[in-house]
Amino acid sequence: MPFPRSWLPRIRSIVAAVEDWPAEHLDREAIAQVFALKRRATLSLMKEIGPIRLRTGRWILPREKLIAFLQAQAKETEVELARKERFTQSLLAADASLLRRPSILLAPRTLSSEQREAYAVGLPESVTLELGSPNQLVVEFATIEELAERLLATGIALNNRFSLYQDLFAPQSQAAHDEDQAEREDAEWLRNWRPD
Repeated sequence: MPFPRSWLPRIRSIVAAVEDWPAEHLDREAIAQVFALKRRATLSLMKEIGPIRLRTGRWILPREKLIAFLQAQAKETEVELARKERFTQSLLAADASLLRRPSILLAPRTLSSEQREAYAVGLPESVTLELGSPNQLVVEFATIEELAERLLATGIALNNRFSLYQDLFAPQSQAAHDEDQAEREDAEWLRNWRPD
């Protein structure tokens, strides 16, 4: 199992330390010191980068090779941090856009379909609920990251307003269920009915 990259948050200071390193090569002890890693994690990192074995049996990493590796890692880290920031912002926007109308909780069964659609706002951008038979959730996205962000934000919006959405979409199916139950009871009564 690979060791977690606990040093990624400190990558800029590590790059600076490696660039200022007095020797052209770093051995295991030097890498452990710079990265603040234990022996096994240091060896795993060295193996990933591609060490050079000296005649003495020691393993070293050329400083330039290590700097190139760290710069690539820094770019990946920046991309990941930017993605996490966009994700956080979309969650905050989804939460801020939630409607907090108490009146809908008082009489949800009296809403028209247009009112139901109006109250379905509060979902993330490019996510819509369409009333029908069956109801549909439509998510528009360009990348898999956008899909994941919008689905998670939709889940949070639905969770925060669960009773509202339950009331908006359940009455039609509940009414149909009640009608079916009444018809079954009527049929049973008629089967068992005997004139006096």
